[in-house]
Amino acid sequence: MWRVLFDGVVYSNAFDTFVVVCVMMCVLVGFETAFGYLRAISYCMSRKRVDTKLSTYIFDKLIRLPVDFF
Repeated sequence: MWRVLFDGVVYSNAFDTFVVVCVMMCVLVGFETAFGYLRAISYCMSRKRVDTKLSTYIFDKLIRLPVDFF
């Protein structure tokens, strides 16, 4: 894709368009990186909360079991 784009820019001498396309690609890569990072952080935070609540629930259930069960 980049080779076809660059060949078209050189052939038609439209370097301003090429610069705009390159800048837009850099902006898109930056947004994708930032949103990927935020998604990973939010996933880890929610996973920790669910794990903590589940562990607490299971521990409470085990503590409430009668001694004869063991």
